[in-house]
Amino acid sequence: MGAGGLSAADMRGTEKEIIVLMMPVYYIHDGAVTKEDIEVARQSWGYIIEDKSPAFIENKKNPDFDQSSCISWFYGIFYERLFNVHPMCQPLFTSGLVSQGKFLVKMVSLTLNCLLNREKFQKNMEELALRHCERGVRGVEYGVVGDVLFYTLHKCLGNEAFSLETETVWKKIYSAMLSIIVPLAIEYERTGMVTKKAERATDSGGELMDSAMKAEMEEDKKRNSENESRNES
Repeated sequence: MGAGGLSAADMRGTEKEIIVLMMPVYYIHDGAVTKEDIEVARQSWGYIIEDKSPAFIENKKNPDFDQSSCISWFYGIFYERLFNVHPMCQPLFTSGLVSQGKFLVKMVSLTLNCLLNREKFQKNMEELALRHCERGVRGVEYGVVGDVLFYTLHKCLGNEAFSLETETVWKKIYSAMLSIIVPLAIEYERTGMVTKKAERATDSGGELMDSAMKAEMEEDKKRNSENESRNES
């Protein structure tokens, strides 16, 4: 029997119920992401990466528009919106807006690139979940992040490029991410640890962990070391 007289099966059942309740209203159950979906998402994301977004091009005509690239415009809108709708999360971001924004853009790109490789996608999402669990991000907050992501894509792409079809594709992709991340986040909140689908601590094949996330971890260590040095002095 588990805590409070619950069996292990009962606890797993309760956790599944929590996961269902935790998923945002836009979550698409059993929405398999197809190759066609990935192409649609990559095309719309390419507009942002390559400064070809119709909304960005139109805004560039305004002399008061001060964004030099669509990427910086994207993450600027994203974090402004996130901090407006969820101000309590702002202390979690300690690396500066530009650094965090570049990390966000890299994460989106890497996610789109590994969607067709189920094992790599699984591993990357597990690493992402663990990383954010350790930073204090809670399972319920991922729904807010998704809303902010869709809002930002809409603002940066415009109505035509971010059509209903394109929006649905992004929701399918983000739902696929949530199907892995949210259960791990809830497990971490309940137990203080996560159980990955397969333990791969010594596996060097995780593109996302070995590049973007490892670089971010090194930046964190460097900042912590600098803060300790200043405190000692």
